[in-house]
Amino acid sequence: PDHLDARINRAGLLCELGQHDAARRDVDAGLALDPDNPHLRCLLGRLHAESGEAARARDAYTAALNLDSGFAEAWASRGVAAFELGDVDAAIADLSHALDLTDDPTIRYNRATAYQAHRRWADAVDDLTAALARGAEAPEVYLKRGTCLIALGDPDRARDDLLRCVRLDADQADDAIRLLPTLADVLAPVAGRTSP
Repeated sequence: PDHLDARINRAGLLCELGQHDAARRDVDAGLALDPDNPHLRCLLGRLHAESGEAARARDAYTAALNLDSGFAEAWASRGVAAFELGDVDAAIADLSHALDLTDDPTIRYNRATAYQAHRRWADAVDDLTAALARGAEAPEVYLKRGTCLIALGDPDRARDDLLRCVRLDADQADDAIRLLPTLADVLAPVAGRTSP
């Protein structure tokens, strides 16, 4: 019962499995043993975030950062919470701080989302390109970059990204066609393709 690392690890696994009540019991038990543990504070923030409590999540991530200012996950998670609360500038600042500590494609995708909200299209494209270079081969990355390239007036590169998005996930075809109507005749046959 007093093995703190086991509680932290099990709470994280339970979060991954969507067993939030069980994870919360482990987090609470861990905090009773060590109230100044940044990992437990970060897990508490994650549980609040997954319950839709962005403000409480942000507070928990801040508590984690007050205990360990080099905790990249807490910076990144606080940035996501700030974005959900509508504070895009704080989101960009926190996500940038996280990227100073670790160059992670998911953090780059999230910062690109914040840049996109500020209409900083070129910055968003740079982050999405870096995320792809680091292995984020996901349809939503191409879809988002295609959207930003349209805003930058680069339809050729946008078309390439939207086609890549559809090839990776045909369910994204409607979104791709909606974003670039001039490519509807190119994308429609791909969208209509059925699995054998």
